Amino acid sequence: MENMTAINLATCPTELLALDANAPTLWPVLLRKVGVTVSKGEHIEDKRAWILRNFGVDDLSNRLAVQQTREHGGPQDDLARAMIWRHVAEASSPGETIADITAQNMYLLNAFIVAKTKRFASPLDSLRSEGGPKLPLCQNAKCPNGPARVPSSRAKYCSKSCRNVVSRRDGFVKAVRTAKITPLKAA
Repeated sequence: MENMTAINLATCPTELLALDANAPTLWPVLLRKVGVTVSKGEHIEDKRAWILRNFGVDDLSNRLAVQQTREHGGPQDDLARAMIWRHVAEASSPGETIADITAQNMYLLNAFIVAKTKRFASPLDSLRSEGGPKLPLCQNAKCPNGPARVPSSRAKYCSKSCRNVVSRRDGFVKAVRTAKITPLKAA
Protein backbone atom coordinates (compact mmCIF):
# COMPACT_ATOMS: atom_id res chain seq x y z
CA MET A 1 0.00 0.00 0.00
CA GLU A 2 1.38 3.40 -0.98
CA ASN A 3 2.25 5.92 1.74
CA MET A 4 -0.52 8.50 1.90
CA THR A 5 1.72 11.28 3.15
CA ALA A 6 4.92 11.62 1.18
CA ILE A 7 7.99 12.24 3.31
CA ASN A 8 10.30 15.05 2.26
CA LEU A 9 13.68 13.32 2.33
CA ALA A 10 15.53 16.65 2.37
CA THR A 11 14.95 16.81 6.13
CA CYS A 12 15.45 14.02 8.62
CA PRO A 13 12.14 12.35 9.61
CA THR A 14 10.97 13.15 13.14
CA GLU A 15 10.76 9.49 14.19
CA LEU A 16 14.49 9.12 13.49
CA LEU A 17 15.28 12.28 15.47
CA ALA A 18 13.57 10.68 18.48
CA LEU A 19 15.49 7.40 18.10
CA ASP A 20 19.05 8.60 17.44
CA ALA A 21 20.80 11.66 18.85
CA ASN A 22 23.10 11.77 15.80
CA ALA A 23 20.29 11.51 13.23
CA PRO A 24 20.59 15.14 11.98
CA THR A 25 24.28 14.54 11.23
CA LEU A 26 23.89 11.06 9.77
CA TRP A 27 20.83 11.74 7.57
CA PRO A 28 22.75 13.73 4.89
CA VAL A 29 25.41 11.00 4.86
CA LEU A 30 22.71 8.39 4.28
CA LEU A 31 21.20 10.45 1.43
CA ARG A 32 24.62 10.80 -0.20
CA LYS A 33 25.41 7.08 0.13
CA VAL A 34 22.01 6.07 -1.28
CA GLY A 35 22.22 8.58 -4.12
CA VAL A 36 19.23 10.78 -3.30
CA THR A 37 19.55 14.27 -4.74
CA VAL A 38 18.27 17.24 -2.74
CA SER A 39 17.66 20.56 -4.46
CA LYS A 40 16.04 23.70 -3.07
CA GLY A 41 14.89 22.00 0.13
CA GLU A 42 13.14 19.11 -1.66
CA HIS A 43 14.36 15.71 -2.73
CA ILE A 44 14.22 14.75 -6.38
CA GLU A 45 11.96 11.74 -6.69
CA ASP A 46 13.65 8.88 -8.50
CA LYS A 47 14.02 5.15 -7.89
CA ARG A 48 16.50 5.54 -5.02
CA ALA A 49 14.37 8.18 -3.28
CA TRP A 50 11.26 6.02 -3.69
CA ILE A 51 12.99 2.98 -2.17
CA LEU A 52 14.38 5.00 0.74
CA ARG A 53 11.06 6.75 1.40
CA ASN A 54 8.89 3.61 1.20
CA PHE A 55 11.19 0.96 2.69
CA GLY A 56 14.41 2.47 4.08
CA VAL A 57 12.95 4.97 6.54
CA ASP A 58 10.66 2.35 8.11
CA ASP A 59 13.48 -0.20 8.25
CA LEU A 60 15.83 2.33 9.82
CA SER A 61 13.30 3.45 12.43
CA ASN A 62 12.46 -0.18 13.35
CA ARG A 63 16.12 -1.17 13.68
CA LEU A 64 16.94 1.96 15.73
CA ALA A 65 13.94 1.30 18.01
CA VAL A 66 15.18 -2.25 18.66
CA GLN A 67 18.69 -0.90 19.33
CA GLN A 68 17.25 1.64 21.75
CA THR A 69 15.59 -1.16 23.74
CA ARG A 70 18.89 -3.09 23.78
CA GLU A 71 20.60 -0.08 25.32
CA HIS A 72 18.05 0.01 28.22
CA GLY A 73 18.12 3.81 28.46
CA GLY A 74 21.92 3.87 28.71
CA PRO A 75 24.33 5.64 26.37
CA GLN A 76 24.05 5.04 22.65
CA ASP A 77 26.20 2.27 21.20
CA ASP A 78 27.78 4.15 18.29
CA LEU A 79 29.20 1.03 16.64
CA ALA A 80 25.88 -0.83 16.60
CA ARG A 81 24.06 2.25 15.34
CA ALA A 82 26.67 2.82 12.62
CA MET A 83 26.11 -0.76 11.45
CA ILE A 84 22.36 -0.10 11.29
CA TRP A 85 22.75 3.15 9.33
CA ARG A 86 25.22 1.53 6.93
CA HIS A 87 23.00 -1.52 6.43
CA VAL A 88 20.02 0.64 5.45
CA ALA A 89 22.24 2.72 3.16
CA GLU A 90 23.51 -0.43 1.44
CA ALA A 91 20.00 -1.90 1.18
CA SER A 92 18.63 1.29 -0.39
CA SER A 93 21.57 1.71 -2.78
CA PRO A 94 21.82 0.19 -6.26
CA GLY A 95 23.03 -3.38 -6.29
CA GLU A 96 21.92 -6.84 -5.34
CA THR A 97 23.90 -7.54 -2.16
CA ILE A 98 24.87 -5.94 1.12
CA ALA A 99 28.58 -6.25 1.89
CA ASP A 100 29.48 -7.88 5.18
CA ILE A 101 31.51 -6.06 7.81
CA THR A 102 34.64 -7.93 8.87
CA ALA A 103 37.60 -6.99 11.02
CA GLN A 104 39.51 -5.97 7.88
CA ASN A 105 36.87 -3.55 6.59
CA MET A 106 35.46 -1.97 9.75
CA TYR A 107 36.62 1.39 8.36
CA LEU A 108 33.54 1.27 6.08
CA LEU A 109 31.52 2.29 9.15
CA ASN A 110 33.49 5.53 9.55
CA ALA A 111 30.99 7.53 7.49
CA PHE A 112 28.32 6.74 10.08
CA ILE A 113 30.44 7.24 13.22
CA VAL A 114 30.21 10.85 14.37
CA ALA A 115 32.94 10.86 17.03
CA LYS A 116 36.29 10.97 15.23
CA THR A 117 38.01 9.23 18.14
CA LYS A 118 35.83 6.13 17.66
CA ARG A 119 36.56 5.73 13.95
CA PHE A 120 38.53 2.79 12.55
CA ALA A 121 41.86 2.98 10.75
CA SER A 122 41.60 2.98 6.98
CA PRO A 123 44.18 1.41 4.65
CA LEU A 124 44.73 4.90 3.24
CA ASP A 125 45.72 6.20 6.68
CA SER A 126 49.01 4.28 6.50
CA LEU A 127 49.78 5.95 3.17
CA ARG A 128 49.02 9.39 4.59
CA SER A 129 51.15 8.94 7.70
CA GLU A 130 54.72 10.14 7.87
CA GLY A 131 55.96 6.55 8.01
CA GLY A 132 54.38 5.77 4.63
CA PRO A 133 55.94 6.40 1.24
CA LYS A 134 57.30 9.89 0.71
CA LEU A 135 54.72 11.47 -1.54
CA PRO A 136 55.27 14.89 -3.13
CA LEU A 137 53.82 18.04 -1.66
CA CYS A 138 50.72 19.78 -2.98
CA GLN A 139 51.42 21.98 -6.04
CA ASN A 140 49.07 24.71 -4.74
CA ALA A 141 51.36 27.36 -3.26
CA LYS A 142 48.49 28.70 -1.15
CA CYS A 143 47.23 25.29 0.06
CA PRO A 144 45.05 25.76 3.16
CA ASN A 145 46.40 22.48 4.58
CA GLY A 146 49.93 23.84 4.70
CA PRO A 147 52.63 21.66 3.15
CA ALA A 148 50.23 18.75 2.60
CA ARG A 149 51.27 15.56 0.86
CA VAL A 150 49.26 14.41 -2.14
CA PRO A 151 47.26 11.14 -1.91
CA SER A 152 49.25 9.27 -4.59
CA SER A 153 52.44 9.55 -6.60
CA ARG A 154 50.39 10.45 -9.71
CA ALA A 155 48.52 13.38 -8.09
CA LYS A 156 49.63 17.01 -8.09
CA TYR A 157 47.23 18.39 -5.48
CA CYS A 158 46.20 17.21 -2.02
CA SER A 159 42.48 17.65 -2.69
CA LYS A 160 39.94 18.43 -5.37
CA SER A 161 39.43 21.91 -3.91
CA CYS A 162 43.15 22.73 -4.23
CA ARG A 163 43.09 21.59 -7.85
CA ASN A 164 40.00 23.69 -8.57
CA VAL A 165 41.51 26.79 -6.95
CA VAL A 166 44.66 26.50 -9.06
CA SER A 167 42.78 25.79 -12.30
CA ARG A 168 40.45 28.76 -11.73
CA ARG A 169 43.40 31.03 -10.93
CA ASP A 170 45.38 29.82 -13.96
CA GLY A 171 42.32 30.20 -16.18
CA PHE A 172 41.79 33.77 -14.96
CA VAL A 173 45.45 34.70 -15.52
CA LYS A 174 45.36 33.20 -19.02
CA ALA A 175 42.14 35.08 -19.83
CA VAL A 176 43.67 38.36 -18.66
CA ARG A 177 46.85 37.80 -20.68
CA THR A 178 45.02 36.93 -23.89
CA ALA A 179 42.24 39.51 -23.56
CA LYS A 180 42.33 42.23 -26.13
CA ILE A 181 41.36 45.41 -24.42
CA THR A 182 39.99 48.10 -26.70
CA PRO A 183 39.78 51.66 -25.44
CA LEU A 184 36.36 53.19 -25.06
CA LYS A 185 35.49 55.82 -27.64
CA ALA A 186 33.81 59.01 -26.61
CA ALA A 187 30.29 59.31 -27.95
